[in-house]
This record gives sequence, C-alpha cells and structure tokens, in this order.
Amino acid sequence: MVKIDYSKDKLLTDFSIKTLQDRYLVGDEKSPQEGFARAAEAFCDDEAHAQRIYDYASNLWFMFATPVLSNGGTKRGLPISCFL
Repeated sequence: MVKIDYSKDKLLTDFSIKTLQDRYLVGDEKSPQEGFARAAEAFCDDEAHAQRIYDYASNLWFMFATPVLSNGGTKRGLPISCFL
C-alpha cells in the first residue's frame, strides 16, 4: 500500500485541487493524493514501484493522463485517451 503524504497538496493551486476533486477523484477520496495513490497502485508491478510513481506525481514531476487518473483502480472505463 502506498504511503500517502497529504502535505503534498500544498504544491497544488486551489483551482487544481477543486478540479481534481470535481472531475478525477472517485468514491470517498477527498485529497488529490488519494487519487494519485489509487492510479499508482492500479498500474504498477509492485509496492515499491507504486510508491515511486506516487511520489513522482505527488511532487508534480509528472501527471497521469486523464483516463489513467479517472479510471485507474476502478471497474469503469479504460486507461486510454483514444481507440483507433
């Protein structure tokens, strides 16, 4: 299980937090950090890999694509932006 650092929310603007809460968090997730952790756990091979990916996202070194963050770890949708 990924260790979540809620203090990383301070790196996000208020607008970013509201957008993530409104469009990307699922279920009872309240913090963007919980969404980042969910996506990392859904697509990583092991716990250490998931922690590294979560850390990268929480530090804003990279960000998940919309369908990965929206659908990762859920039973809805796909983790792809388009299908040809």
